[in-house]
Amino acid sequence: MSTFASPEPISFVPPFIAAVDAGTTSCRVIVFDTTGAVVATESCEHDTIARRPGWAEQDAEAIVHNVLWLIERVSSSMASKGLDPSAVSCLGLTNQRESAVVWDSRTGLPLAPLVVWHDVRTEPIVREFLPLLPVDFVERTGMPLTTYPSAGKFVWLLRNCPEVAEAAAAGAAMAGTLDSYLLFCLTATDDGRASATISGQETHFVGGVHATDPTNACRTNLFEIRKLV
Repeated sequence: MSTFASPEPISFVPPFIAAVDAGTTSCRVIVFDTTGAVVATESCEHDTIARRPGWAEQDAEAIVHNVLWLIERVSSSMASKGLDPSAVSCLGLTNQRESAVVWDSRTGLPLAPLVVWHDVRTEPIVREFLPLLPVDFVERTGMPLTTYPSAGKFVWLLRNCPEVAEAAAAGAAMAGTLDSYLLFCLTATDDGRASATISGQETHFVGGVHATDPTNACRTNLFEIRKLV
């Protein structure tokens, strides 16, 4: 579901490297050869919804579907040029950083809209927690507590979305920046518990890897940059 695949064998070519950029306004998939030249690229836009002044939300599941669709498009483009899509040796993820999403591990589906990095609904939460922070908070996390980092967004979702609170109480809530959700879906297993349709094929988002890397974790206010934990 989440891998580059070729319908039939093509003569061996050097490996390629793919990149997924899930940005604030669009998604893009690019494949490079070993010289750094672009051999295929596709992109599409996604919407941001402002239900209230200062809010900014997106559909995380739709972004995943866009990425899967773009991977299919890029694979077809490579095959049309006589290049083997299965020779893509690795895929890197870059994304809109502080944007926060919570999803259900039992279904792989988001429990609430993605809260975009520039959303300011967490201002009251920031004011609540600022007096409680240790004096070395910025030194430890690398960022001051503001509306930008993901931590306040997670608190807001837990307090204001019953679905998030219920899943958390059941031990089924997974939280992360958008790269975490993309990784979870791209590494998901196919056991039929949750499904969607991409180009006529069913996809299942369960059992995936829940992880991130320091460059994204350091934008959450929840990561100690010196200890890498």
